[in-house]
Amino acid sequence: MEKEKKIILPAYGLAEDFIAPQASIEEKSSPAEDQSEPDAVRKYVIFFLGQEEYGLLISEVREINRVGRITRVPNSPEFIKGVINLRGKIVPVIELKGGLNLGKTQIAKETRIVVVERDAKLFGLLVDRISQVLSISESQIEEKLDDARIAQGFIRGVAKLEGTRLVILLNYEEILEKMLKKV
Repeated sequence: MEKEKKIILPAYGLAEDFIAPQASIEEKSSPAEDQSEPDAVRKYVIFFLGQEEYGLLISEVREINRVGRITRVPNSPEFIKGVINLRGKIVPVIELKGGLNLGKTQIAKETRIVVVERDAKLFGLLVDRISQVLSISESQIEEKLDDARIAQGFIRGVAKLEGTRLVILLNYEEILEKMLKKV
């Protein structure tokens, strides 16, 4: 039995760099295709907000960067940390903890910006630290929570792993939609 390799994340890079080298772009399936398979395995970028683990589909993550200079934008909501210059593009950085009412992110050595795309625009999501890239099968995900008011559409599901470990899988598009309505 072959041991599963643990993927060590570099300080920054494209999400494609984290996927196994043998998986070419043509082999990667879309989320709609994955859902047609009864127990599809998909890769997630796992990160921490406080002491809790959260995840985004790796196909939704454009890149992961160290926190550099963030320029504050006057009169912006608290959850908008500011903007960064990402290779010539101005990208708003959203403090995910603040937007989800989980407190404030204290920028430290491990703090990262997870870059995602929505409506052809890039957004940076500030997270406390990146944990790993994890393969999760559909059978490990509880998609419906008993009370929909808890999730408010922000949660795609909860992955139940290794005994009592839970990873909340986020729907970043819904989070951005509701947060940006406040702007």
